[in-house]
Amino acid sequence: MTTIFWRLAYRLYARRQPSIRFELFTIGFVGFMTLIYAYAVSVNPTTGNAIRLLAAMLMVVVGFAHRHVRLECAKGPQALYVKAMAKDG
Repeated sequence: MTTIFWRLAYRLYARRQPSIRFELFTIGFVGFMTLIYAYAVSVNPTTGNAIRLLAAMLMVVVGFAHRHVRLECAKGPQALYVKAMAKDG
């Protein structure tokens, strides 16, 4: 699974740098919205609120994955290629 993640990251970011603004947005704003949705689910546990909470949590996970890729890109220009071609990820 990690090999697939790194190959996808290499395809997306081989020619461009990951944006730190996207990372800040997903971790900051969407993290705040996750707290609001968690409170909404605790007050009114309906399916709609739970779906919104799960979607917000997924966006936060995407933000952390994006951060992981950005930190790996900082190691050098070929870091993502090496990581994508590694057998164990």
